[in-house]
Amino acid sequence: MLVSVTERTREIGVRMAVGARRADIVAQFLMEAVLICLIGGAAGVLLAFGLGALIALAMPQLPMSFSALSVVLAVASSCLVGVAFGYLPARNAARLEPVQALARD
Repeated sequence: MLVSVTERTREIGVRMAVGARRADIVAQFLMEAVLICLIGGAAGVLLAFGLGALIALAMPQLPMSFSALSVVLAVASSCLVGVAFGYLPARNAARLEPVQALARD
């Protein structure tokens, strides 16, 4: 997220110059971080199900089971990581002055 914010300083400057509030900028980057982590968490759960099915086929004597709670906790922890590591870059992006953001390369 830090790289995303750094690469998009001009976009942030333009949005703030046309009237976006700091809360709008923070919300944009937090939603982006949570969405990316949600997709990653879902991909991780699907990968776990796929590997579990392969292990169950290869070794039928080793039963594989997944609880709904573990799936929910995996996706929730992924989203929590997205919020935790997306907030600081989002806050720093919202604190930029429009003129400074537009002047950066």
